Amino acid sequence: MTSSALIFNGYRLLLFLYNILIRIYQGLAGLAAPFNPKIKLFVTGRKQLLKRVAADFQQEVQPPVWFHCASLGEFEQGRPLMEALKVAYPDIKILLTFFSPSGYEVRKNYSGADYIYYLPFDTQKNAQQFIAITRPQMAIFVKYEFWYHYLNTLKQNDIPAIVVSAIFQERQAFFKWYGSLQRKMLKMLHYLFVQNGASIDLLKRIGIHNAAIAGDTRIDRALAIAQSEKEYPVLEDFKGSHKLIVAGSTWKEDETLLYDTLVQLNNPAVKLLIAPHEVHKDHITQIQERFRAFQPALWSEQPINPDSRVLIVDNIGHLAYLYRYADYTWIGGGFNKTGIHNSIEAAVYGKALAWGPVYNRYQEATDLIHDGAACSFPDAAAFANKIREWLQDAQGYEKAGQQARQYIERNKGATGKILNYLKQQNIS
Repeated sequence: MTSSALIFNGYRLLLFLYNILIRIYQGLAGLAAPFNPKIKLFVTGRKQLLKRVAADFQQEVQPPVWFHCASLGEFEQGRPLMEALKVAYPDIKILLTFFSPSGYEVRKNYSGADYIYYLPFDTQKNAQQFIAITRPQMAIFVKYEFWYHYLNTLKQNDIPAIVVSAIFQERQAFFKWYGSLQRKMLKMLHYLFVQNGASIDLLKRIGIHNAAIAGDTRIDRALAIAQSEKEYPVLEDFKGSHKLIVAGSTWKEDETLLYDTLVQLNNPAVKLLIAPHEVHKDHITQIQERFRAFQPALWSEQPINPDSRVLIVDNIGHLAYLYRYADYTWIGGGFNKTGIHNSIEAAVYGKALAWGPVYNRYQEATDLIHDGAACSFPDAAAFANKIREWLQDAQGYEKAGQQARQYIERNKGATGKILNYLKQQNIS
């Protein structure tokens, strides 16, 4: 058997296994749905989905531009491009899909898209039906999530598919000996817009040259939010003349560190605002119990007790605006294996940044650390010591904030670069 035949047979085997895994995943989700509210949304949101899509598109004559986002973070990356497209082409129709309930349930009423759905599971039949019904003129995948049957069906129908704000790392399957199926998916893409030069080098290594550096579209979105100058008088009153730590997208480990930080600082001139990643009742109650000694207040229960030193944001949609009020910022997620959440939302305000030890998956995080705009802390003692240092050295703190802002200024403009490319693709 020739080497090319071996490669072909290996690819077919991987595709066979891929199809089985999709079915297993679908089955396990159905079994788990009654016991997990998030998985229940994931499953029920896909019931009779293609029938609903077909009904919605029955009278639609204009092929949409299809954006797919895995979840809420990817939506925020795709949003600047969706909105820029709407400005450039006011009559364009936008189809938006999500894989996760964390994205769909929060943004299912987003006014910038004309059609919003969960993405049907990636089977050959689903992909063919979905694309036949919606007839997209182009598909844009945000950052990652490459689904074989959707990409293959798009290619078979000569519908260009691109990825934006992508970032590639050597640990990914694309660059491993067992990654032939993943490499095949990348080669189905019409063009790739990536965040950095390292991604370009990795893609060239596997024979992919239709790629360019555009940067991260989240920066453009964060700048637009920062320029909105939305005000929160309740937070101004809570902060008063105190120094304020704004901690965003926190998890249990972050909240433990933040509690210990306040204890070790033992400084009533410092207050804390926490906007947790999960705002369900049980988690909010846990945070209240943890910070009981600091008389925690809830955002939803205004007016705020003036003696409270901790304010808990128990709803969503505010965080990107609240960083404006920070003296010190803590980005959550740095004790989870997936790493920190969105640090760009805070960096646009020119504030020094802090987070836990897990951040290397994110280009902006490593860049901000390198530039001196951010610090990573393994425990509360280290973070408390840094806050004491910043309290004593206003010039050093100011310099870190300036580095954050300069990073943003150097890296803005990804949306415009991608939009210029789209304008050349005869979008209508």
